[in-house]
Amino acid sequence: MTLNDWTHIVNVEYKFDMGSFSCLKRYDFESTKNNITNLILDNVNVSSLKGLTTMSHIKCICLSGSTFGRTPFEKDTLWNWMNYPNVDDSLTVLLLDSINLTEVPFELQYLSKLKRH
Repeated sequence: MTLNDWTHIVNVEYKFDMGSFSCLKRYDFESTKNNITNLILDNVNVSSLKGLTTMSHIKCICLSGSTFGRTPFEKDTLWNWMNYPNVDDSLTVLLLDSINLTEVPFELQYLSKLKRH
């Protein structure tokens, strides 16, 4: 994958395969949406995950250490991606370590195929 500018920095902590994408600062769903099965967004500021609507084969999402939303609207709508049918059909792993959640998002109930550990 070619990264187009200095705002895209690959996180070398993760072993890449053809179905993984990881970044440290910024991400662009348009450039990665067609082949990704694992989306690793560790320690980034996530304002929206609406790009997941077009990712019908996503299996794993890691948001560990990330912060969510800068505005009240972004914080209120951030978890809406869990309602997308394609995500419910394919997502089996969701990692949310060290994200300082004060309550579990009610949208989590829509992710019926998550594996319990």
